[in-house]
Amino acid sequence: MCEWQIQDPMMKHLDIAAKKFIGEVDSQDEWSDGIHPEKFFVHTDSYKIICEKSTLFIFGRRGTGKTAVVQMLNYEIQSQKRKEYTYSRIINQEDAYHDLAIQVRNSPLANFPVEELVHTLKKKWLWAIEVSGMISILNEDTIPDIKKTAIIGYLKTLGFLKGKRKKYKVFSILAESLAGELEKIDNTPAKVGAALFRFGNKIFNKDFDSAQDELYNILEEEKKTCLVLIDSIERYNLKDKIAKSVIGGLIQALLEIYHDRKKGLYAKAAFPSEILRHMNPSNWGKTDDKLHIINWRYKDLIKLVAKRYYRFIINQNARINSINKYNDEKVALDFFYNYFPKTIEAKSGIEIDTMSYIISHTQKKPRQLIHLINAILTFAETENKEITNLDDETIINGTHILLDSLFKETIQIYQQIYPNAYDLVKRTLSEAEAYFDYKELDVKLKEINSLLKNNTEMIEITKEDVKNLLIESGILGIAREKHKLSNEKNILIALFEYQIKGTLTLNNASLCVIHPMFYQVFQIYSDMNTYVYPKPADEDEGLMLNKTIDMN
Repeated sequence: MCEWQIQDPMMKHLDIAAKKFIGEVDSQDEWSDGIHPEKFFVHTDSYKIICEKSTLFIFGRRGTGKTAVVQMLNYEIQSQKRKEYTYSRIINQEDAYHDLAIQVRNSPLANFPVEELVHTLKKKWLWAIEVSGMISILNEDTIPDIKKTAIIGYLKTLGFLKGKRKKYKVFSILAESLAGELEKIDNTPAKVGAALFRFGNKIFNKDFDSAQDELYNILEEEKKTCLVLIDSIERYNLKDKIAKSVIGGLIQALLEIYHDRKKGLYAKAAFPSEILRHMNPSNWGKTDDKLHIINWRYKDLIKLVAKRYYRFIINQNARINSINKYNDEKVALDFFYNYFPKTIEAKSGIEIDTMSYIISHTQKKPRQLIHLINAILTFAETENKEITNLDDETIINGTHILLDSLFKETIQIYQQIYPNAYDLVKRTLSEAEAYFDYKELDVKLKEINSLLKNNTEMIEITKEDVKNLLIESGILGIAREKHKLSNEKNILIALFEYQIKGTLTLNNASLCVIHPMFYQVFQIYSDMNTYVYPKPADEDEGLMLNKTIDMN
């Protein structure tokens, strides 16, 4: 017998903002503010795969730690903690993506076919990667200047070495040079070739050839390797030909660099995995064995929380040896339960492992977990409770109080793929049941007819697109198994798209399940006799869930 109850947003303390008790939710901020995030970085199995020379493409959903991975790999190379590479440098993909896209969009290049644009932009990416390699060699004090005269000369001609504080904004130089040539012509496609030729002579000249030879000679003679890391950006307009061409050019450049890896230069790039199914497959080439999707396991997330809780709450001056003991998941879990109760009673009346409860309200993203722990501790402080001795009520209320911001972060990256994504999802699922038959989804989609007709961005969006959006974003999943408990309660296990590599497909037999993270955002009617749990993705989490089933 179902007992439905609407999950209204918490009104108490709705105006609070989560304090940074266990650190920033944005990795870039942590690497910029001097708190040494390398001390509490979690070396996951995913990270080991990413470090391999054959991994070129790093994919992860927004908030899974792509920037942290790039920053940590760069740190470990520069501090000589890794043996695979000698030198490294990070390129900001956001600068590249926007600088190149703007220059192409405002020129006759915009009329080129996609294949020709990808080829043109691939050369720009190759240049940027090789110049970044030159800058790494330039900054290596153990190599005398006499050995890198061509590199110094070429970088001077580009204007990199002006002033006391050297700024190496590679794509600014590239975009300015390209813009300078394109501005000299009118909007006549026939003249574009001449402009590109002049641009090529300016960038790919004899000085570049000499510097390029010198770069590879140094790497070969010194038996060194250089890795160029290209960090991800948060938003891509994948309905746009030019934006897709910029990414396509990068992919082809990475493949070409890898084919010539004997020269000692390597490159890796990070992308949000939300864009995977929206890319043209022809852009990818043979990438399956060179692509890795970041995966966080249950024990990884326990280590993440334990290390951060210890570093920020217990001992802000902790030495790395003290923090490293939490690389053992049992030690990490025991530590966590010194300050959090081992189990809590959920609103449904089911007793559940506390860490499992919190993680089930995330999509297994470190950023979301940090946000929720910060929210719990902030709520405890607001209620004048000890943040090192938390009770059930504080954890449940703290987990739910700021979940709306996690929804906004989840849906934001889809805004440029599906116009009105935010409104489409909220209108479809507002006050829906926590689980329902697939045929009911079509009934719910009638609510969005007006939004589909009033699409101001003139991009055709259908109801099938909205179904795809609900699945892709991990908001809607599919029921997989149901466990009846002794107290007439149930645990319903559902599979969500973010847990697998591929795409879930809805069909007439599907029981659709809304992710627990979104209950209060959409004011969902929850079955108080049923607890929805995302399907465990690894053995450790499966054991914890089995304990919960046994307890009840």
